[in-house]
Amino acid sequence: IKSNYTVKDITYDEDLNVLIAPSYFLGYIDIFLMDGSDKLILRQFAGYDLREARFDTKKENLYVCSRNWVSKIPINIKELIKKNQNVKENNL
Repeated sequence: IKSNYTVKDITYDEDLNVLIAPSYFLGYIDIFLMDGSDKLILRQFAGYDLREARFDTKKENLYVCSRNWVSKIPINIKELIKKNQNVKENNL
């Protein structure tokens, strides 16, 4: 899986079947769909010195930790997953 430079503390969300990879120095969060395609479905800037990122229980917000703060980022991850699964099915 190709991601950003200095990825730190990757997280796998079993419910969503996604891998969350925050980049410490570049400040981007990559989210990959782990359905066998390992497709990048989101790359979003969240700030520098990122460490860990996890979705809340409702899977509506991504909480991102950095060296100095915790941030809540609203992401419609279920819609992104559905959109990317539909693209995969249409290509079959």
